[in-house]
Amino acid sequence: MFDTVKELELHKEYFFEVFYREGNSGYAATLHLTPGLIKFKVTSERDFSLSWDATEARCDNHRNVFLLKGLYCVGVKSVVINHMPYVGLKEIEFTVESVIFCPNQPPQNGVFESIDIASTTINEWVGYTTTQQKIFDASYNREDVEPLLVEFSTPANEHDEIGVRYNATSRQSHLLYEHGFTFPPSLFYLFGSGGHVADPYSTYLRIYNLLAFLTGTEPSVQTVTLNYDLYGYRQKGYLYCMNNSLKPKRSDLYAMFPLGMNPRFDDWGIAPFPMSSFELYFNPESDLPDFLEKYVKYRNMANVEDRLLGYFRLLEKHSYNRKYYLSEGLFVRFSRLAKGWVKGNTSLSAKQIKSFEGGLKRFNGQKYNTEKCLSDFLSSLPESIQKNLGVTKDLLSKICTLRNNITHANKYNIEDNKLHLFAAHVHHLLIFATLEKLGVVLADVTNITNRLRNY
Repeated sequence: MFDTVKELELHKEYFFEVFYREGNSGYAATLHLTPGLIKFKVTSERDFSLSWDATEARCDNHRNVFLLKGLYCVGVKSVVINHMPYVGLKEIEFTVESVIFCPNQPPQNGVFESIDIASTTINEWVGYTTTQQKIFDASYNREDVEPLLVEFSTPANEHDEIGVRYNATSRQSHLLYEHGFTFPPSLFYLFGSGGHVADPYSTYLRIYNLLAFLTGTEPSVQTVTLNYDLYGYRQKGYLYCMNNSLKPKRSDLYAMFPLGMNPRFDDWGIAPFPMSSFELYFNPESDLPDFLEKYVKYRNMANVEDRLLGYFRLLEKHSYNRKYYLSEGLFVRFSRLAKGWVKGNTSLSAKQIKSFEGGLKRFNGQKYNTEKCLSDFLSSLPESIQKNLGVTKDLLSKICTLRNNITHANKYNIEDNKLHLFAAHVHHLLIFATLEKLGVVLADVTNITNRLRNY
């Protein structure tokens, strides 16, 4: 099996007998990769230093190297087999967040040049484009297709680039009586001199969560290829991690917000996804990756109340606004008077007085409650979006009341279908809040309301 596995596909299961090494010593280990769980276990009669608090490890099977990240210890066992002479057995087992598989050797400097993601979801997101038609025509006329193989490439931040390219392959066999040409797309991410090249998994997660949001479903990813240089030769490694896309899906899924670049037939009525949004999202200072990571986790929660609370929390964070009871200058004067009165008429310590002053400041900036903030956000949306969403201020008030009842464990009665509907309304508002954070002009994408799902 060691000789036949050249790449790792996320929907397949693999089992490797490997060696974990410390200095000049090697220890027998196993690495079991499944879409739902990755396990790494080391067993030896000799002592080793790998302990429960390890977060990374490296192992090999003489030919290939496996870089393990995100270790979490699930079991440690130590058994005495014999006392005289002493023979013991030590075993430790971890779950693993991600595995990088490098045929032969990993990159010398530990960094990777680019990521290539092959995914049927990306195919659907890109759609049928004029670029694809040009490739079809050039291939049919036996012309050079190489200049046509990039759908788009745009800066992701100051150092990196992101885009979609087509991977052209032709085949011809007189013995098999066949001749063919394929060019499936893949999404690529080129690392510059940024700080994430040694940890491609974190970048993959950012891409995955962005696609999950834009398509409205869990992306179906087949392979994640990692390109790197080894002694001047181009090499390919593969990333393996848990794969949620294997869960059963509805048959009518489609991309909520398609790429929309160079469409062969423009029948969506939605502006293309702006290239500037990639720079907003992948900016090292951006909070959008964390925002979307939470969004995807909330969307995958089975309990509708948990989803509602999660969506509400993110929407509340985006729409938060404050208005002051007293202007800044007037509050400073009031605060001095209040502080002086407290000093002269109470026995509070200096620390307590400072805490009191901070409480006054927070109160002065809390004139707008959550319902008011959400109502203002709803009013800020284009009228056509408001109309198609069907969320009124009265309905928003009921949703806020329900959220407070759930949060504070108050008694409440609501039909299941109404609870699901309320969660869907908050979800839809959150989608447009997220698009706003991504710099999308909402007036140009009002037809997205027709592509939203009520779950």
